[in-house]
Amino acid sequence: MGSGSAEESDVAMNKWFSDFSVADIVSRARSWVGRPASHVSWSPAPSCVHLMAYVYGWSGGIPEGWQNYPLEYLIEISGWGKVPGPGEPGEIALFKIRNRPHIGIYTTPDTIVHAGTRVFAESLLAPYIARGFFEGVLTWR
Repeated sequence: MGSGSAEESDVAMNKWFSDFSVADIVSRARSWVGRPASHVSWSPAPSCVHLMAYVYGWSGGIPEGWQNYPLEYLIEISGWGKVPGPGEPGEIALFKIRNRPHIGIYTTPDTIVHAGTRVFAESLLAPYIARGFFEGVLTWR
């Protein structure tokens, strides 16, 4: 696991496609704004990966310890692709904050919902890009 290539045991995780429309994905992401949040390794409160699982309707489809896997491995098992940006509503923004992986769900081409310091927030993307935190977009398109 985490070797950098998908294995036979990962077949159940292949193709993380959602049955929800883009409007539903955006609405589901925004429904988390204001809820308590944490980084996945800090406490049992929901993190950015919990948001992603809820928004796309994935149950058990994200590997435990996902933050320790190389991004290329997650892209391979998801069936999605990574592009430099910009993203579209419903797609996933990829970040590194304090050298740890972080994600957000695009709600507009300029905003994302993500796990903020204490709560989930809808934030402008520009400050993350300016600080060099932004790493690209994970897309099914």
